[in-house]
Amino acid sequence: MSCANLSWIGRLVALGTLSWVGLESRNFCDVSSAPRPASPLTQISAEHLEPTPPARAPAALRTSCADGAALACNNLGVLLYRSREAAAHAQQARALFARGCELGAPEACGNLGALYENAEGGERDATLARKLYQRACDAGVALSCSNLGAAALRVPTAESRREAAGLFARACSSGCEVACRNLSALSRLR
Repeated sequence: MSCANLSWIGRLVALGTLSWVGLESRNFCDVSSAPRPASPLTQISAEHLEPTPPARAPAALRTSCADGAALACNNLGVLLYRSREAAAHAQQARALFARGCELGAPEACGNLGALYENAEGGERDATLARKLYQRACDAGVALSCSNLGAAALRVPTAESRREAAGLFARACSSGCEVACRNLSALSRLR
């Protein structure tokens, strides 16, 4: 039996009156032992994982990532980023998200964008963050669409508000609660 839906939903990288929202993890094979998110990381799934006790998950993920499993690279990056020594692991998480993105996991691209956006594990690069969010958004990662909308608001123009509203609406229609809240908050600002 495989763990079909290992997922975390993180918080939006938001600005101004838009809120940072942390959502709980769901479907971690053994939900009772799932880590609680408080990060800008996006929804992930793990088709390549067998049920693995959480203490052994990093070894299984390392092996799968080394074998080229993009989602395993992403998931290991999430585990490192969420660890008690997160600051010490930010560079490793960034490298794992980059590998996962290169291997084709759009979730990893969005997560890498969040680290670039927040200068975690290296220099801040807002331009690269937007490109990574766009890549993940285009592949259907709703939280990345929402993060792209928040990034658009860094330039406060009518055009950027329209862009953000469209991205929030797209993400909201895909079930991203953060985007729905941000769309509502943005509409109240008009």
